[in-house]
Amino acid sequence: MTVLNFLIAIVALIIAILAYQKASGKVSVQKIEDLHLIIESLREKLIVTIEKIESLLRKEEVEQPKTSGRKATEKTKKKSEEKESK
Repeated sequence: MTVLNFLIAIVALIIAILAYQKASGKVSVQKIEDLHLIIESLREKLIVTIEKIESLLRKEEVEQPKTSGRKATEKTKKKSEEKESK
């Protein structure tokens, strides 16, 4: 019985190896080079996108007037007083 189980396991292993090879189990050098080129192009696109986002954020930062801490707390107090009175 164990010999039969062993033979079935070997046959299953051979079938699995053949299926793996048929499904492009072998990695070729060309595929690796293609993936490398794709990764490099994605990196460049990511860098450009991050630079655009950074420039937009910097523009917004410059356009917003800066308030001092005292003025900001006074505004917060006024808002909370208005809410309490309602």
